Amino acid sequence: MGISFPINGERHDDVGGGHMNTSFTINSNGNLYATTRTWTNVKMMGFTGGVFIAITDENGFPIWATEQHRYGVDGQWINRSDRTETWQATVPPDILSRAKGYAIIQQHTPRPRVLEWLKSEEGQGIILAAVVILSM
Repeated sequence: MGISFPINGERHDDVGGGHMNTSFTINSNGNLYATTRTWTNVKMMGFTGGVFIAITDENGFPIWATEQHRYGVDGQWINRSDRTETWQATVPPDILSRAKGYAIIQQHTPRPRVLEWLKSEEGQGIILAAVVILSM
């Protein structure tokens, strides 16, 4: 017996000091449409979370997965602490015909933001203004 379309799913996880909620729909053509909300209740610290959706066979083994989508939020007192993003993928027909389940994987995916900032134009300017040269 085949599966019925559309396939709908949703999952909420607490990750990395914040929260993620992803819902999706897959239609009979394999078009996957997803919405991911990422947010934190922490005042001074944000986080980056990643999400992907895996399609499984009848034994629960993954047979295909979307790319991971990463979304960062800032602490509530810093900047944007809540964001909702839509994304999509296409499940190949041979995978869709074998699909018997799915998994929504949401996880903390930290990034070395300090190093990225230090290399940025803003970071370089601030560092140059604050640097102390040591005498040898």
